[in-house]
Amino acid sequence: MTNPANQEIMPRARVELVNPLPLALDHYQASMISVLEELGVDVVVRDAPSSEISQLSRAQKIRRVVAIIASRWRTRAVRHPIVVLWPVFGNLDQFTWPASDGRRIVISHDPLPLRKSFASGSLSARLAACLPTRIKTVAHSDRAVRDLELLGRRVHAQVPHPFLERSTPSGVQVARRVLVAGQFKEARDLDLMASLGPFLRERGYFPRIVGRGWPAVPGWDVDARFVSEEELDHELAAAEVLLLPYRRVYQSGVAIRAAELGTPTVGFVASNVSDIFGEDWAGLLEDSATPESWVHAINEVNQMEPDAIAARIRSWKSGVITSWRSFAESEGWLFPARAK
Repeated sequence: MTNPANQEIMPRARVELVNPLPLALDHYQASMISVLEELGVDVVVRDAPSSEISQLSRAQKIRRVVAIIASRWRTRAVRHPIVVLWPVFGNLDQFTWPASDGRRIVISHDPLPLRKSFASGSLSARLAACLPTRIKTVAHSDRAVRDLELLGRRVHAQVPHPFLERSTPSGVQVARRVLVAGQFKEARDLDLMASLGPFLRERGYFPRIVGRGWPAVPGWDVDARFVSEEELDHELAAAEVLLLPYRRVYQSGVAIRAAELGTPTVGFVASNVSDIFGEDWAGLLEDSATPESWVHAINEVNQMEPDAIAARIRSWKSGVITSWRSFAESEGWLFPARAK
């Protein structure tokens, strides 16, 4: 057996991240860097034009799109891996990159977008499925993989949504507060929330919504503005429970952030709630769940010992690291130690 003292540590592999949505995906980017660096990967964020262009004029948007595509084609001589954190050109994003040696990866979060987006329909999906590409598609959930395959897309791998290791704040929780956080999307179930809000209040809970673009919802205290990263963390830490009342969701980044801060989530089975807290989690609900079922699940979760919830979160984090290590090894991102 080789003596570890006689081993030479190989240089770390370099992986570049391209984040086309630097504001929206700031926390996701930090989480990706944290997980990869934990494994021993040298991570660099590539300087690239932002795709957050909603406030630009039409002419400015066209110029920005040209700049984005041009910056991507300048990577044709880059030999180390590049991971694209969001496909801003939808199903056609893979064709905005030059042909490579298979070391380009695009993360597909929502194969069927939760709100309207470019090139997200069936026509662009069929086109993407028909045209050859060496760009690899990676997803974070079983549901995303299934829907990509139904669209005719080949999925290279599935790895969990990364997380950021953070200390859990103390003394900020507000008793009986339940929270829905994140900007409004068409996939949110407003009918359910309109029924659930008054029902929660009648039972002594304080339902709160925080995020840009929300309409008024009966029974809910709504803060419909854009909130900073710090404000969002405070809201998540203050809540007893985070709720995910979506009609359809692949994986919730807000649920990840809540778990990082020790706040449990109640939501449908077809979400990443079970990935974080386990398939026997008391806060899992079927699609047909009634307001009574939601309150029962919230009560069950609130009665759990904090240490038991923390243990589930630790187990989830360990599984995420293990899965990413296997993926990084399969991609050649990790070098073994070399005997002297």
